Order: sequence, then structure tokens, then C-alpha cells
Amino acid sequence: MKFLIVMMYDPRMLTWLYLKYPGLEKMPYSEQLETYLGKEPFHIADFYSSNLRKLGHEAYDVVANSEILQKKWMEENVSRNGDLSKFSRTAAGVLERARSAFAGRAADPGVKPFLRPIFSLLGRGASRPDWLREILAAQITKLKPDVLVNISMGYIDPGFISSMKPHVRLMMGQFPEQLPPEYYKSYDVYLSSLPNLVDRGIKFGIPGHLLKLGFEPRILNQLREEGKPIPVSSMANLGYCFEDRIPLFEYLCQRLPLEIRGYGAEELAGHPVVLKHHKKEVWGLQMYQTVKNSMITVNRHADAGKVGDFANNLRMFETTGVGTLLVTDWKENLPDYFKAGKEALAYRTPEECCELVKYYLEHEEERKALAAAGQARTLESHTYYSRMQDLAGIVKEHLR
Repeated sequence: MKFLIVMMYDPRMLTWLYLKYPGLEKMPYSEQLETYLGKEPFHIADFYSSNLRKLGHEAYDVVANSEILQKKWMEENVSRNGDLSKFSRTAAGVLERARSAFAGRAADPGVKPFLRPIFSLLGRGASRPDWLREILAAQITKLKPDVLVNISMGYIDPGFISSMKPHVRLMMGQFPEQLPPEYYKSYDVYLSSLPNLVDRGIKFGIPGHLLKLGFEPRILNQLREEGKPIPVSSMANLGYCFEDRIPLFEYLCQRLPLEIRGYGAEELAGHPVVLKHHKKEVWGLQMYQTVKNSMITVNRHADAGKVGDFANNLRMFETTGVGTLLVTDWKENLPDYFKAGKEALAYRTPEECCELVKYYLEHEEERKALAAAGQARTLESHTYYSRMQDLAGIVKEHLR
């Protein structure tokens, strides 16, 4: 079976990546993609494709909204006029100006106005559907996958997906939020990591299946043993779209040595206490290393309007997977993943969260035991190898 995994990257991550690796934009497509997926894993990286290959399938990845990466693929695979070489010169110029302005500073593109040109260059898929559609269409028609899994179905218009159906045997869409009906109707199967959204596909005429999130164990081989110099961390993104998290962190920041490492510092001007605890945002492998170096990591899901009362974010598995104690907000399906009080800790209020963190900062052996149990559970039950076995079973059901 041949799979194509289509994903979108956060433009902030793309900006950070090209700033960290000068000259990356000049490298061949395969080397750029390996940097994305192997050296600096983000979100699901190649966790679907690498484990599908372990199961005996062919599997390929596309980061559809990276203009630099995608046009490099087009340059290498499709005969074109001089537009792409002109683009390459433009891209190189923008990157070089950004690097010059950025020299000697910490990588925090969200709050640096001079980085807006490169941020726009790397993340303007919504405003440039011409190149995004053209290149993705070329990749799909060239590869002719049996199964296309679009994990970012909310960011690719349904008309385009429908037009690609003649080239794909099974079109699968995945997204963690509710979408308009036309998005579901353009797919053959809908996947969701939220149990309350699985029926959205059925409601609009296509089968829906639960596909849970997970952890990729190979990350552990890429991390260093540096002890636990960070008492408490959180990778939570703040600011626009995440304002509901602010009250929790205002409470915790007044009482705990908390480091916040997600993006959104530029939105915290009205919250000086939280801003004081906001450190440089981290991406890729640095994010995993920061969590590993923490005694405790605090997790807070997006607001209930997005996820309902269900546990559903990668931080749970990233935290437990690297062996750090997870303190997460209570959700009704949390027992499906971890035993609260034995493999992770769950809180319902800021006060309870603070009390739990303080207690386990002061009781090291208990903290280590809980963290070890959480890691063992994740490595046994919540790996992407297991999740891809589930996905392969769903595909088999629909491609008999």
C-alpha cells in the first residue's frame, strides 16, 4: 500500500528552521525534508510515514505550506520556466536579510517585527493557493498514492481535494476541530483524535474513525542526559486563540518557578506576571529537550469549545514519553490514556494544579516513580507504531 501524508507546519516553526540552518534553502529537496522531519521533528514529523514503512507499506510526506521546500521539489521534478529560479533568488534575499538582522539574538520570531517578511514568505499558503495547489497536485498525480492522509484538512479547500480523487484510491482527512460540512464531504473517510468529533463524518455521509495521538520513541535517542535543571515548565501557546489559558498561568506564575516556552509572548503585554515567566519559545528537538530537562511539565488543553471535555493534545505524550512528570487538566477520557495519580496527575482548578506541583517538587522519589510509570505506559500503549497499526486496519476496512 502506498501512503501520502500531507501536513501543514506552523509558519513560526518554518521561520525558526531556516534561521537555524543557514543555507538550508539551497539544499536539495530531500535534504531539506530530512531536516524538517528527522533533525528537528515537529508535530507528527514523519511519525506516520516511518511507522507505516515498518509495517511494510510505502509512505511519503509533504509539508504543503512551505513555499521554499515545495518549490524546491517542483524545481527538481517538473520542467518549468524561469519563475522558480527568480523565486529562489527572492527567497535567498529575504532569508539573508532576516539572518543579518537576527545575528546574535535569541530565536523568537513572534515578537521581532523585522522577521515579518520571512514569516510571510514561509506561511502564506492561504493567500497563495496557486502555488500550493499546483505543486501539491503535481506531487499527488506523480505519486498516485493508494491512500492520502491529510492531517490538516481544515487548511486545504475541499474543491481541490475533490479534484484529486481520481488520482487517489482512498482520501482520508484528519482535523482536531469542527469544520463546515463541505470539508467532510470531499473525503472518503474522516479521522479524529477526539471521540466527540468522530460522528461528524458520519453526520455528513462519510465513515468516521478514532485515531489517537501518540509518541515516537526514537526521539529518546536524539536527546541528551542533562539532569533536571528546570523545576516546572509548560510548552503552552498563549495569546491570540489561547486566552483561556491565561488565568491558570497568572495564578501559577505568582507561586511557582514556572518557565513558559510556547509562542505568544507578543500577546502578553497586559499580563506582566505571565510575560516575566515567558522564556524563549522552543521548536523541534529543542522542545523535547526542554521537556526532558524539566522535573514537571504543566499541560492545559485548548478551550472546551474546541475539544469538548476530552483529553487531546500531543503534550501529554511528549511529556510522559521523555520521562517527565505530567500535570494535566482533568478530562473525562483521561483514564483511556493514563491512571491519574499513578502515571500522571490531573487538576481541575489552578489551586489544585499549584498544590500538586509544589508537593511533587518537594517529594523527589514520588515524582520520579510517577514519571517512570507514565513513561512506561506511553512506551507500551501510546506509540505511533501502535497508532499506525490502527490506521492500517482502518484502511483495510475501506479498501477491501
